[in-house]
Amino acid sequence: MRTATGARARAGAAAVLAALVVGCTGAPTATDGPPRAAPVADPGPASTSPVLAPPAQARSFTDDFAAADSGWAPDLDQPGLAGGYVGGTYRVAVEGEPRAVAVPSPVMVEPGEADVLIVAEATVVDGAGRFGLFCRQDERFGSRYLAVVDRDGGWGLYRDAAGRVIPLAGGEAGDAPVSAAGSNRLELSCAGGLNSRPTTLAFAVNGQQMGVVEDARGVGRADARQVGLVVALDADGGAVDVAFGDFRIAVAADLRLPSGSQAPIEPSPSAAPSATTPPLPSRQPRDQSPPASSPSATTPPLPGFNDPTPTAATEPSPDPSGF
Repeated sequence: MRTATGARARAGAAAVLAALVVGCTGAPTATDGPPRAAPVADPGPASTSPVLAPPAQARSFTDDFAAADSGWAPDLDQPGLAGGYVGGTYRVAVEGEPRAVAVPSPVMVEPGEADVLIVAEATVVDGAGRFGLFCRQDERFGSRYLAVVDRDGGWGLYRDAAGRVIPLAGGEAGDAPVSAAGSNRLELSCAGGLNSRPTTLAFAVNGQQMGVVEDARGVGRADARQVGLVVALDADGGAVDVAFGDFRIAVAADLRLPSGSQAPIEPSPSAAPSATTPPLPSRQPRDQSPPASSPSATTPPLPGFNDPTPTAATEPSPDPSGF
């Protein structure tokens, strides 16, 4: 992995572009024409078991998208954005100017700082862009952590706080073992606290752990948090259509569903990690400095998110520089 200086990371963060976020009710706004409605590709066989270990004594939420009443936004038919439940998958297609679309799952994690493992299969149906998962989302403050990959094997872990999307770690094309035409298993582990306490993130693609990073500051102050799917266009815009399947959450906390959802929440036994799975590092006390971590020199900035107008003041940054 290549590394970048703090100045490079600041420059990348300053270059983020206007974008879009979709809430649980699916009410996006956009300005471009609808994406192409290409047929979904065969997702292929499911990948191997997750390489990242779930939290101990976790509860789980699973969704294979076979039923269209499991609580996700049912119809993303808006200018520049299309998708919803399609043929046992959840499709997200974006076209036009650079943007990032975050689609929350129908469950809320309570308390929000609980350790959580998110797993999903993703297939690029058409186009080029980035796709992945997010955790710790609070739309009131426009904050979340994101893990994305592209079909060329580039990947990145990002921190989005009050609209500032900052790369934490990443790799260039060819680093991640991505199947350009088949299904890809994505795993994102988020461990640690909110309220400016350290959070440890781990990202794996098709059974290979790509990176582990600790964010010493954390994001947000909410008691409940959302996790979900993300699709992003790069600086040149264009179009990308991604089909997600076999979405799973394992979390050592309560999971709250919206009224009317039929999706199951069940106890999940703790799975022992593989003998070859590197353990996640222990979180450090607040009075210790975290290990240095720099994004890849080639990790592109992720387009920013324009969250809904908050009802309260946006989250203040502990660092006056914004970084």
